[in-house]
Amino acid sequence: MQNKWGYVAGIATVVLTISSAITGLLDLKIASVALVVLAGLSATLVLITGKLSTTQLSNIEKNHIAKKPSSIHKDSIANAAEHKRVSDNDENANKESAKTTAENLDNKHFDEESGLLSKSFFPVYLEQRITAARRTLRPVSLVIFELDGLDTNDSRSPSDRDFYISAVGDVVKRTLRESDCAFRVDENIFAAVMDDTTESGAVWAAERVRGVLHTGALAGRVTVSAGVACYPSHCLEPSELIDSATKALQAAKARGVDQVEIAAEQ
Repeated sequence: MQNKWGYVAGIATVVLTISSAITGLLDLKIASVALVVLAGLSATLVLITGKLSTTQLSNIEKNHIAKKPSSIHKDSIANAAEHKRVSDNDENANKESAKTTAENLDNKHFDEESGLLSKSFFPVYLEQRITAARRTLRPVSLVIFELDGLDTNDSRSPSDRDFYISAVGDVVKRTLRESDCAFRVDENIFAAVMDDTTESGAVWAAERVRGVLHTGALAGRVTVSAGVACYPSHCLEPSELIDSATKALQAAKARGVDQVEIAAEQ
């Protein structure tokens, strides 16, 4: 805009200079006619200059508007891709951490009868997974299994009890994913900690364990009841998660043997 008016002022100066020269050389009548002609020429040049400037400005604005959405779109795609890359890296690191932790344990952390991790390591591991889940914003599910009818007052022989504990421990271990960890937390109670698993996924895993026990040599000989709780939908602390899954197990047993129950919402 400033360049346009500077140009107009220059034209006006030239017009006045020429007019003064003509007035000195010609008589007044001829000078007046020339002045009118030059004034018309000046106005025409101003209009042309203004039109060109407006056209140039319009083209610049159009180009800017045309480029702006494209730039925003590219930035959005780049940001989304980066967010997904970080999220995927966190998820993979979380799963790898869970797998590595279980693989690097000493034999003292394993239960000999069931072949699963021992109850001494259970609360420590669960707290680790909840801490990791808070950082990655991923769910963690806990399933607590209990062998139906196999309590301390059961009349079965010790060899039968050992067989059922070993068989169920093996089924639980083979049914879960590599990133999941299973524990024997009591005489006839097992627990499974599952990273990046919602309550529906945990129920599906518990149902798979029940389904395997219904087939083969174990069919009709042993069943399990299970309670499911999930972080963060049911509770936020490891101890609360254990309590919620235990209450869900008790609700499943109240319905009868061979049942799976989900913890109540809090």
